Amino acid sequence: MTDNEILTAINELKINVSAYRAEATAQSCITNAALQGINTRLDKINGKVGEHEKTINDRGLVVQQFMDFKESYKEVPDKIRHLEDNQLSQSSIRKWVVTSIGLTATIVSIIFTVLNYFMKAA
Repeated sequence: MTDNEILTAINELKINVSAYRAEATAQSCITNAALQGINTRLDKINGKVGEHEKTINDRGLVVQQFMDFKESYKEVPDKIRHLEDNQLSQSSIRKWVVTSIGLTATIVSIIFTVLNYFMKAA
């Protein structure tokens, strides 16, 4: 090979290397732009995931509160039944006492009326 051929080959290699660099730079720019879009999308998705996690945690808290309420409510029907029984007993006793007092007062008043009638008649 002559010096001219060597210089021409070197220049062609420089041109090819420059073209390869330009192509690699262009591809990296395209890749960077795509990665930037992906990062933007991931940021948006991560924000949504955070919102969903918060919603799930809030719902979990509500479910736990409901379960606690349900657990504490198991005793309520028994308590209500006990209170109803007490109220029924108290109202029955109250009615019996009022009726007894009324009957006693009526009987006493009848006795006094009869005694008074016989006392005036005699």
